[in-house]
Amino acid sequence: MSIGSPNFSMSLTSTTNLEMDYITGIRSSDKAVLTEIYRLFQPRIINLVVKNSGTEQEGMDIFQDALVVIFKKADSPDFQLKSTFYNYLYGVSRFLWLRQLKKKHRQTVTFDDVEGYITEPEIVQLIEAEEKRKFFQSKLLLLGPSCQKTLQLFFDGFSLKKIGEALGYTEHYVKRKKYKCKEQLIQMIKEDPRFSEFKEIG
Repeated sequence: MSIGSPNFSMSLTSTTNLEMDYITGIRSSDKAVLTEIYRLFQPRIINLVVKNSGTEQEGMDIFQDALVVIFKKADSPDFQLKSTFYNYLYGVSRFLWLRQLKKKHRQTVTFDDVEGYITEPEIVQLIEAEEKRKFFQSKLLLLGPSCQKTLQLFFDGFSLKKIGEALGYTEHYVKRKKYKCKEQLIQMIKEDPRFSEFKEIG
């Protein structure tokens, strides 16, 4: 099977109340619903990855990433589930794993597609945004605790004055600190070979 651009398709299967219960549970972080989703579907997604040149741990990671993407997609007011929940989860997981296979230049792919699996063009944007976020966060965690706190507050939208009040610094010191830490962060990001995979960071 080609590991190039995914074939997007949409099932018009009617959605049962149970299927929407999964979406509602994800939206509200309902522990009972999430536990049921893990119990029913995580082993199947792990199997999907293991059968296609992956490991069990990679399968667990793909399952987690797929749920994050679905959570962000389902959080949209106009979101509608137009397939079974598993087909939707499978479609997102499949696409996530295809992207990883392509990046790692693995060619052994033997997907047993379930009928009506779906991925949507908008999903690609969510997946790319999540990959970029995780990459950025991994670099942020390499900075010292002081830089991490300063930049995290700054990225969360706090003013320099508020950051200073929270960390016990003067506003002038925060300004210099933020600049220095941001420069360190940008340098680490640019030195990583994966940087070329992402669009320019704003």
